[in-house]
Amino acid sequence: GYSACLGMAADMKNGDGLDELTRLELFQGAENKPHWLGKSLGEPKRPASLTPNLLGDGWDEIIQNMVPKRGKLVKEGDELVLKQDGRMVGFMTLDLYFDLKEKTDFVVYLDVMSSDNKEELVTREIMDPSVSVKYDTGPIRGRISNKEFAPVSFYVRGAQPGERVEFDLRFQDWDDVRFRSIAVHAAPDTLACEFENGVVLVNPSLNSETLDLTTIFPDRSGYTHLKAEEPVGMESINDKYLPQVEQALSINNGKDVNNPNKLEVLERNAVFLTANRVTATGQPVTTTTAPPPPPATTTTA
Repeated sequence: GYSACLGMAADMKNGDGLDELTRLELFQGAENKPHWLGKSLGEPKRPASLTPNLLGDGWDEIIQNMVPKRGKLVKEGDELVLKQDGRMVGFMTLDLYFDLKEKTDFVVYLDVMSSDNKEELVTREIMDPSVSVKYDTGPIRGRISNKEFAPVSFYVRGAQPGERVEFDLRFQDWDDVRFRSIAVHAAPDTLACEFENGVVLVNPSLNSETLDLTTIFPDRSGYTHLKAEEPVGMESINDKYLPQVEQALSINNGKDVNNPNKLEVLERNAVFLTANRVTATGQPVTTTTAPPPPPATTTTA
């Protein structure tokens, strides 16, 4: 799923009856058509962004739920700027505060850049954020540059409920940091990717997620699951992989999606669907979406 959404080469390994399942999504199942999805219609959509921003609406509300350290916040037009202020010791930090009413995944989305007067490209890190509640898997560091705004996301799985949960953003170096948006959403960081001949939905959560295709893709219809066939060499597949095979056959059953406003995507899984054909226009899209989260490991704050 991530390979298709982000335009990366899929990893295909040969040697056992799993080969055909590896090819399943790349070749439209039993249809065996290469490049069947066609051209991308744009950047991957982030369905989490359709849920409320836990920090509030507009900079005036959002600022009330943030505290800078060794810095100050200044509004400049439509942008918010974090400027160095005070002793230059440690990191310039922006703490975000929000409530989690139940155990949930959450994702932090930034549209952000480093601001300086250097002509050459300079990158700087956002250090590994810390979270004030326990969680299943935590966020990893990000990187920003001084050349353009870019989307940066931090994904936390299975965060425990709490009031005024603290999430810190610590910035390497002391140049200004400019934001066009800051948002926190209590939802998995699912991806929804649209192509000429179909769509791909990716769920990185440790729990199943239900997505509303009528909201995510309002101009698409006629969704159908791919049709998988039992792979040749089924008898040679190691027993530990059989649940994976059975799940793939169950998802890719060739049936129409009769209720597109409630499509279930299983935990750490992806769904490929054919849809009514549309024609891509303009130049090919290059995505800057953050990489997929790391494998699930239990972590505590």
